[in-house]
Amino acid sequence: VGGGRSQLGPEFNVSDNRSEEITQFAEQITVGSFTHVLVYARSSIQEQTTPEALAYSSISDASSAVQSVTFFDKDLEPLFLAGHITWQPPTDVSQLEHYIVYLAETPYASTRSQFGVDISLGTNFVLVPDNTPILPTQTQILVYARSSFFEQTTPVIEALSDASAYAKFVTFIDK
Repeated sequence: VGGGRSQLGPEFNVSDNRSEEITQFAEQITVGSFTHVLVYARSSIQEQTTPEALAYSSISDASSAVQSVTFFDKDLEPLFLAGHITWQPPTDVSQLEHYIVYLAETPYASTRSQFGVDISLGTNFVLVPDNTPILPTQTQILVYARSSFFEQTTPVIEALSDASAYAKFVTFIDK
């Protein structure tokens, strides 16, 4: 038991009472090809030889991404938006608390701007008020789901289409 193992994160002292930190750490583990989680006790003398084992199949690894993000710009001025950003909720929302909407330059931009506030579960849209300014480089809408611990690492992406229309060749003849 434990051959080919890999330690994930720091050791935790029993007296630290850091159960929330341990839970948050566990939520960010990339499973890869591992099939079990092993927990070893360690004293100042030696490590436990037979760990407590948990098959990974008994650990919940839920995916809670929104679906079908849409936006239709109703403001016809360039670099201004209006309308609703909408999405379909994930099938399983049991671990979610909020949705977060960002405007960004690229689909996985580290520089992004949150649009509005965190959106509560049960609300599957965000209102974009008339004449909402955007930067010329903001070309993506990113929608993330958030649990009580973390924001989803991979967003659902929709290309931002900034509609614009101009009246041309307008004439007025005063009589």
